[in-house]
Amino acid sequence: MPQYKLTYFDLRGLAEGARLMFHYAGVPFEDVRITREQWPQIKPTTPFGQVPVLSVDGHEIAQSAAIYRYLGRQFNLVPKCPIEEAMVDAIYDAHKDFYNEVKDFIIVVAGFKEGDKDKLLKEVFLPGRDKYFGYLKKHLEKSDGIHLIGKVLTWADIAIAGNLYTMQGFAPSLFDGFPEVKKLQKLTFIVMMPQYKLVYFNLRGLGEGARLLFHYAGVPFQDVRIPLEQWKDIKPCLLYKLFSLSSTPFGQLPVLHVDGKQIAQSAAIYRYLGRQFKLVPSCAIEEALVDAVYDAFKDFHNEILPYFVVAAGFVKGDKEKLLNDVLHPAKKNYFGFLKQHLARSDGIHLVGKSVSWADIVIAENLHVIQGLAPSLFDEHSEVKKFSDEIYKLPTLQKYLNERPFLAT
Repeated sequence: MPQYKLTYFDLRGLAEGARLMFHYAGVPFEDVRITREQWPQIKPTTPFGQVPVLSVDGHEIAQSAAIYRYLGRQFNLVPKCPIEEAMVDAIYDAHKDFYNEVKDFIIVVAGFKEGDKDKLLKEVFLPGRDKYFGYLKKHLEKSDGIHLIGKVLTWADIAIAGNLYTMQGFAPSLFDGFPEVKKLQKLTFIVMMPQYKLVYFNLRGLGEGARLLFHYAGVPFQDVRIPLEQWKDIKPCLLYKLFSLSSTPFGQLPVLHVDGKQIAQSAAIYRYLGRQFKLVPSCAIEEALVDAVYDAFKDFHNEILPYFVVAAGFVKGDKEKLLNDVLHPAKKNYFGFLKQHLARSDGIHLVGKSVSWADIVIAENLHVIQGLAPSLFDEHSEVKKFSDEIYKLPTLQKYLNERPFLAT
């Protein structure tokens, strides 16, 4: 297999289409993301003073469209019919014309230069969109309504869907009046999406954090819930085969299956989904802080486990004694650290000012613990506020309102 290296800024922009193709094809590549501070030194070394640049075994390919076409041919994302292949080229070239037509609006909204955003939206972006989307609708009517040309996924479907997804972030009204184009963009992403299967008990426990991450991101997954009483048979891979799954990697659940590959250990699953769903900070230091905050939560959870298993009814014990001798001292210590993190951020997120996978997972676990210890948040209003605010995230509401009641 060739050695691929893709160089671009730490943005979606003109490189995201190529990144999506690599991920769709399951082909490894080096994703080099440079800073604007590095660009003046790198620029003279590029073929045309521009990025992206794709390096293939040391050979450099510049220009985004040339990169997309090359990857399309490599990954069998071009039609077999030469006429249809030319039509794919044409439709992407039309997309480039549209992008150039609305570029003045995008660079203002993206903050690269100053300008009248509302004026550019009305006078530049919306007229350009109306014209281009009119052409897209005609192509969709001639095909199957899902692909722009023919009835198979092409590199242009992927590149255009990725670009439209980015544009919608700048102009939320992008698809207003054009449900056919929105359907194209949405279905293209679904076709490209990995097939996820999460296996856990019919409990919240260590699986619910992953479930919430899927629902927050709006990503479909198969939610396999195994009754506890069947675990002794499933663990050694006897009854497990009834679920069309192979044995568990470490004799434990949860296990996440991604296109047939297994990921075990809840923290590894959370971190993987966090990266997939852009729920990690862009700053490497802040990403490490998110990891650290969750690892500290794991320490807290392990410390209070003797109380937790008694309160949940898994083993017998003196619940009140464990509450006073185990949970309250551990809570006081851990919540002190949490409050320090919240004070350094915005009071709603544990690190920075945007939601991370750790925010969602920790908030969920705190809700479970509160169900077993109603006094959990007493004298810790800042931690309660954090947990409650995360639970108010709009994309979680449908699942939270409809999920069956499970105490643990």
